[in-house]
Amino acid sequence: MALPAAMEITIVFRGERVSGASGCNHFTGCYTLNDSRIAVGALATSLRACPPPRYAPLLSPLLMRRA
Repeated sequence: MALPAAMEITIVFRGERVSGASGCNHFTGCYTLNDSRIAVGALATSLRACPPPRYAPLLSPLLMRRA
């Protein structure tokens, strides 16, 4: 499954914090960097009433997976 062409996904790593947007919802949390591995902790996400997310099956597992 490919992302829609107009879909913009952002992720920003600043200090020990990570944040971004996946369509109309946003997320934020903490991360650590060890050697070349990034470990993201629990993320807080907004739960806005967005259009049906055709891309959710791709993003949710990536954002919720833990190292």
